[in-house]
Order: sequence, then structure tokens, then C-alpha cells
Amino acid sequence: MIDLAQSPVPFRGFAGNPDMATYFEVVRDHWPTLDLASVRQWANVATLLRAVLAINWDASSLAYPWVKKPMVRIGLYRTALDHGMQATGWAH
Repeated sequence: MIDLAQSPVPFRGFAGNPDMATYFEVVRDHWPTLDLASVRQWANVATLLRAVLAINWDASSLAYPWVKKPMVRIGLYRTALDHGMQATGWAH
């Protein structure tokens, strides 16, 4: 599911931004009860998971004296988290 993540941040490599309609067309024969709205919701959750993983990856760099780049990326991932929370409807 994490490969469905959408990239709301201008950070190359965060996510591949697969086309949800194309993904749905490919998998619907295998999962006949699946609908496009569910695939889009999976993508929203995947964006959240990808952001959490990316923060974890960059957090390990904070143990070193050169923290500027990881902190900038973590800020971008926060934007992805905010976007994912809004898209899933989980934001308050």
C-alpha cells in the first residue's frame, strides 16, 4: 500500500504519485469488491505512512552535527502528514 503514496511536498523521491485510476483498472479484476474511492483512501493512508517512515529515516541523521538538511526534509514531511490527515478526513 505504501507505494500508492502521493507527494504533496516538493521533495523528489518522497513518493511516485501513481495514478489511482490506472491502479484501480489493473487491480479491480483481482478484487471485484474494490472501488476507486477505496483506492484513493488507501493512497491517503499510504501518504501518512510514507511520511512517518521518511521522518524516521531522517531522524537518524539528527545524531550528527549536520542537521540542517534533515530538519528541512522533516519539515516537508510534516506538510505531507498535514495533507494526508486532511485527505483522510482525520484532521481536526
